[in-house]
Amino acid sequence: MAKSKLPGVKADIVDGQLRPRFVPQQPKVTLIGTTNNPNVDPAEPTLIETDADVALVDNYFADAAATTPNPTGLVRKPSELSKAIAEARGGGAENVEFVVLPDPTAMQVKLETSPINQRRFDALTALYTELKETDVDIVNPVGTVIDATGIQTTQNFAYQLADFCHQSTVNERTVIGTIGVSPPIAGDQVPTLAQLETWVAGLETYDTSSALGLAFPIGNGTTDTGGDGIPDTYAFWGTKDSKIPTGQPPRFHGQVEIDVRGNPVDIGKYISVCADTVRFVNEVAPLVAPANGYYHGNMAAAYAGMISSLPSRVGTTNKVLGGVLPVRKLSPSQVERLQTKRYVAMRMRPKGFVVNKGVTWAYNISTTFKSDFTQLTTMRITGDAISLVRLRAVEYIGGPSSAEVVNALDSDIDEALRSMQRSGALNRYDYALQITPAQSVIGAMTIELTLVPAFELTDITLVVALAKE
Repeated sequence: MAKSKLPGVKADIVDGQLRPRFVPQQPKVTLIGTTNNPNVDPAEPTLIETDADVALVDNYFADAAATTPNPTGLVRKPSELSKAIAEARGGGAENVEFVVLPDPTAMQVKLETSPINQRRFDALTALYTELKETDVDIVNPVGTVIDATGIQTTQNFAYQLADFCHQSTVNERTVIGTIGVSPPIAGDQVPTLAQLETWVAGLETYDTSSALGLAFPIGNGTTDTGGDGIPDTYAFWGTKDSKIPTGQPPRFHGQVEIDVRGNPVDIGKYISVCADTVRFVNEVAPLVAPANGYYHGNMAAAYAGMISSLPSRVGTTNKVLGGVLPVRKLSPSQVERLQTKRYVAMRMRPKGFVVNKGVTWAYNISTTFKSDFTQLTTMRITGDAISLVRLRAVEYIGGPSSAEVVNALDSDIDEALRSMQRSGALNRYDYALQITPAQSVIGAMTIELTLVPAFELTDITLVVALAKE
């Protein structure tokens, strides 16, 4: 009935407050890959909220054995994106979106499954340009590896991803990425001990051409024959033209960006290179391989899911990666060799199948000559601090540069960083707001921020001695 017009207090009981709403708190995992599904728009980020959203990235075939895509969709099979979504969720991701790659040749609406790598690279180049202005946190370009064949020698999927993360972080939002390596053997076969050792040795020397990949010396951030602290062939430096720097060493290429302290900008810190082929047991596995109920693949999407599930101050080191089993366990010495070369690898411990150490791809020659950002936790904590300060500071854009406004900004920044300190992410911080007379005229300001993150505990030494009675 209508509310009474008599004087008094009216009651309006609101419904719907107890219905669960999809309000993700995690960083978002963005998966970029292919499908032949005609019901989804390419190059359009789609947040997964229901199972119907997942169905949008499944492939359609005329029958289970067909290889030609059939738009009528008589039989639906998981695509590479379908698998990556299940893998990321198994790793712990709750906030996932997918982006379907468009075909740059315009021969089809979308790239077909198992596309030519050069076409995939070209499609990613165009898509990354569009995604720089969007809301992304953790990116995994599905189906790409650092040692991919079939692309130009001046191109690399991992450098392409690192450059995208760097450009996004500098201008808009802190972004990190994950990428894999070629497996020791194709398909769902189990490698022999010899094949596994050949693969590990290839990754150590940044040359997997003896397995299924190729040489990628630009990733060698650990070799310094000259002893000058500069890796000989490492080329993951940010450049003004976003192209891989060349030369011997690439560090001195004319296009390499230099930071305010005179150091080259190492963009390897933005990515994690995952070097373990694992066995996936998830909701799509029975559809991918009905006979086995599992399939093999790289752990990069699952690792992205794990990262998203953890606060920035908590490392992935020694954490169980959900939804995966070892195809063939690496020996402790093989895991250590991969870790020394900055790969994320898995190890079987009593608690389960765990990440051995959460490292980034930043160069790491020795304790004396290395990037400050060789640990994923360090990079993530720094990224959070940047995001918080950026969020507070952007509110003052367009306002006057008066003393009162500067003091208010100072207070906001201090409050934001103090919250990180209370949460345990920062041990200490310091910052300074600077406005020179020249900057004041053009409306500019510099914020110098110094952070002491809560460094990750990765090693415990147990000293044991015996005593007389």
